[in-house]
Amino acid sequence: MLFYMVSIAFPTNGWTLGQYITEDPEPTKYEHIEFIPYSAFAKISPYTFIETPSFEMNIGVYKDLEAHLILPVAVYIPRKGKNHYGYGDIESGLKYRFIDETDIFPAVAFYPKVLLPAGDRNLGLGFGGAMESFPFWLEKNWGTWKLTGGGGYTITQAPMTSNYWFGGVLVQKEVLPKELTFGGELYGQGTIGQGIKKSLILTLGGNYNFTPTFAFVCSVGHSIGGQNTLMGFVGLDIILGPE
Repeated sequence: MLFYMVSIAFPTNGWTLGQYITEDPEPTKYEHIEFIPYSAFAKISPYTFIETPSFEMNIGVYKDLEAHLILPVAVYIPRKGKNHYGYGDIESGLKYRFIDETDIFPAVAFYPKVLLPAGDRNLGLGFGGAMESFPFWLEKNWGTWKLTGGGGYTITQAPMTSNYWFGGVLVQKEVLPKELTFGGELYGQGTIGQGIKKSLILTLGGNYNFTPTFAFVCSVGHSIGGQNTLMGFVGLDIILGPE
């Protein structure tokens, strides 16, 4: 059984595993780099897909503009048969915030991404074709509460897949000022390919900031409709750049 049956069944607008699927519209600050080493898994019976060790990098290339890159190392574990380990597909994108948040209006960003087929599809480590995602994301803050949401459309050239819509809503609460934040997300997407159902998944997560530039992030999620899925994420969020 090939990788697309596992990875696509896992709800994602960007194809690699992350703390949350819903994205925020805030780009990395200009001349700063956000570096996220992480490990993550998605279990869709009877298969498990793991990314470890994997790396995400977001670069503030200009005001309101961010360059995005994920380099995953993938593990494909079927219930029966041989496990496979190697490079996964590469994700890249650009985030452009074209509306800043005000007292009334939310911040809005356009965040297109492309999946580059670097992983070996025959070993279960890649889709075997490019995929492009075109979402808009919005965010509004009220004191210690943050509401993020949006969605978009994915176009795919990968074998045995079809284009699909996706969207999500994420609510976060700052429990300890500038230190501890908890979040809850509801995300859904349409049917993606042969034998793959629509998905609706609930995810709970948290961030703990050791310093303003160094944080521990984690999450766990499970489907509440559609494809039966269990997933988890743990990583570090490191910000580099001038103070």
